[in-house]
Amino acid sequence: MIEKVEVIQTTLGRSCIAKCDIPAGSILFSEDSLLSQLEFNLLGELCSYCFATLMNVTRSCDNCLAKFCSLTCYQKGYQLHTSICKIPSTRIIPQQYLAVKLIHGSKIIEKIDTLANPTPLFPSFNLTSNQFILTLDDNINIIEKYSEEIPKIKIGVELIAKKLKYSISQEQDLLKYTLKLKNNAFMVNGVKLDQLSGNSENISIGTVLYTYGSFFQHSCDPNVFYLFDKMKPTRITFRTLKKVLKGEELNISYGPLKFQDCTSSRQKETLEKWGFCCKCKACNLNDDEFALKYNGYLCPQCCKSPDIKKEISQCDADFHQKFFKNLDAEINNFFYNCNSMNVGDCIKFLNFVRGKD
Repeated sequence: MIEKVEVIQTTLGRSCIAKCDIPAGSILFSEDSLLSQLEFNLLGELCSYCFATLMNVTRSCDNCLAKFCSLTCYQKGYQLHTSICKIPSTRIIPQQYLAVKLIHGSKIIEKIDTLANPTPLFPSFNLTSNQFILTLDDNINIIEKYSEEIPKIKIGVELIAKKLKYSISQEQDLLKYTLKLKNNAFMVNGVKLDQLSGNSENISIGTVLYTYGSFFQHSCDPNVFYLFDKMKPTRITFRTLKKVLKGEELNISYGPLKFQDCTSSRQKETLEKWGFCCKCKACNLNDDEFALKYNGYLCPQCCKSPDIKKEISQCDADFHQKFFKNLDAEINNFFYNCNSMNVGDCIKFLNFVRGKD
């Protein structure tokens, strides 16, 4: 809701601030996508604009498998779709398709943006789409230095530029927009059910850019989470994860969380993927909660607590955090099922954890 959130400009970029005390679980705001790109392997299964399951197909693309669930989605999505449907799907990342849509359809996007958001959520940031894109961070200099993905991204840029006969300046814009979108777009995930086995798996449905959702900064200990609409997956809703006090910054997690990895691993990930070294409150703590948790485990070789951050034990034996995470999962599973286990199985498992035969 507009009355709950204020967007301010800081030295780190734009930031969302609570305008009042906000209880846990409160809805901050919802919005539709500014740009969306469905995964190519789902073309024909989901709407290419809103990612909804295709119950009735209203319109289809003449050049590919793309379909639209309604006349509204067709009117909003088809012209932008035609700018990318002839680009090969191999060696291209979703953000590059979105970048092509930006280059070819800025006027169309502005029209769509007006239709989707006739009243801006934050009047002080009432920007046109072109102005909005330019304000997004790309951190290109840092990402080029630390990310292993840059060479692959540049190959994709070259392939697209050659296919669409881009000028040098357009090719440069494509790289710049790709990195802006990589830093600010959201991945929409879903569950795919195997009809034969009944098994399900999490899959990526597509990539979406939101005008106002991009205002949130990252924290490894976020106080805001987001949900995608089940019927219209490109629509997003932001809610508070915990109570937030007036003046407190509202943050989401881009992926890293304090209970999943140690500070050094999280900072390495944010540096390589998004071009910044995270300095959130969780990363600035003197005591690393992840390390404190896993210091309870002993090295299988020397039976002493390993250095979680350096990933070596006191005897210099290499080990991996994944081993301890898997062990932790097994222990949690044990406590969940121990009521139904016999005494012998319990003793056997506890001896395994203690490193005894």
